Amino acid sequence: MWEFNRTITDASGKTQTITTKKCTNPTDDMRKQNDMLTKAGCKFSAATRSGSAYSVTSQCNIQGVAAQSKSVISVDGDAAYQVNVESQQGGATTKELLVARRIGDC
Repeated sequence: MWEFNRTITDASGKTQTITTKKCTNPTDDMRKQNDMLTKAGCKFSAATRSGSAYSVTSQCNIQGVAAQSKSVISVDGDAAYQVNVESQQGGATTKELLVARRIGDC
């Protein structure tokens, strides 16, 4: 069982926080999401590593609008991680912080 706290800040500075809990395998979830985005036409850079942090950039064309993002995943063992994403689309920048931690068995 994992708990996910997602904070999204839009281009106007408005912040929204969403908390969810679910039984999942975060590694499999990330692979599935990247596969789905790749099939939609997104291209990802090779991941680079610095200590326990991994960085990836992506380029997408979503409904005719170019979008770019940079994601930094910081891993804290098998039971916690966080993902910082900064995206630009149509001249607007959004930021997202996902803090995930394992909270128990399913």
